[in-house]
Amino acid sequence: MSTASCADRGWSVIRPPEFIGRRTASVFTFAGSRLDEPRLKETSLYVVNRDGSGLRRLSDEEAKQAPPPGGELSKDKTMTVFTDEGDVFIYDHAKGARRQITRTVDAETNAHFTFDQKRIYFTRLNNLYVMSLDGGSLEQLTDIRTGGGGRASASSAPQKEPTARSI
Repeated sequence: MSTASCADRGWSVIRPPEFIGRRTASVFTFAGSRLDEPRLKETSLYVVNRDGSGLRRLSDEEAKQAPPPGGELSKDKTMTVFTDEGDVFIYDHAKGARRQITRTVDAETNAHFTFDQKRIYFTRLNNLYVMSLDGGSLEQLTDIRTGGGGRASASSAPQKEPTARSI
């Protein structure tokens, strides 16, 4: 597949004169913020009645149990799978509670339900994992490694990782 320049695709790139011919340290959005700036986590969460009365700040513990702002809603709309601080969680809408699915040093991202809604999949260290919702068995589907450049041996094939936790 050949690559095309921005001009060939009909795109225009805005380059301030001071950046022409120089490597830039940062990329800025049209709003003027740097793309490499860390995003700040929401510091406070509030609830309010539908009529606008009763504004109240949630405690840290209440905020942890609140429904997630993002994630993927299951087809039957009973659960939402999402990631928070590098781990996978499921929010049960009927119980109004979140359940931690993974607890690892490595960050998990991009959590979704499988088409049949019986498993969830997510990425960790650029690899794809799938976990059963009934039983919690974890299977690594890819084995992508950085560096080294050597060929993968038969012993480095993806492995199934059983878990003791019931999901």
